[in-house]
Amino acid sequence: MTINSTIPYWTPTHSADTERRLRDCLAVLANRRQRAILRVLTDYAPSLPIAELVTRLVAIERETPTASPSPADHTAVEISLTHVDLPQLAAAQFVTASRETSTVNLLDHPLLDDPHVERLMARDDVWDERIAVMAVERHRLIRALLADSPEPLHRD
Repeated sequence: MTINSTIPYWTPTHSADTERRLRDCLAVLANRRQRAILRVLTDYAPSLPIAELVTRLVAIERETPTASPSPADHTAVEISLTHVDLPQLAAAQFVTASRETSTVNLLDHPLLDDPHVERLMARDDVWDERIAVMAVERHRLIRALLADSPEPLHRD
């Protein structure tokens, strides 16, 4: 524990690695498509071919049956999945992706067992901005201060 000189109370110190992992996890949960990827892997199978995952994501995003995605939609999702979403999910240790076998495997991440995270993964767009705000350490600190204060805080 350290005393924070700008705020008159004790605050725990986190290692840089802990903060990075928390930020990575919150960034994943703040991303609608990455939540959808986790939802597909938890609902259907913990290991899926990338092509099947792409088809299911296009169907979820376009709210269409899985048999009718357009080639343009399929290509756009596949490119984003390969170059953005899967690397971020892998960095946060939610999945592993193999280019050799073209599969995505869900890892046993402790957050996936949390009932609050299960609710966040439900398709609810209102959480995107809220979680993105909480990915910033300063915003979490402000939120904690406001939650613990019985009275409104003055700006002075």
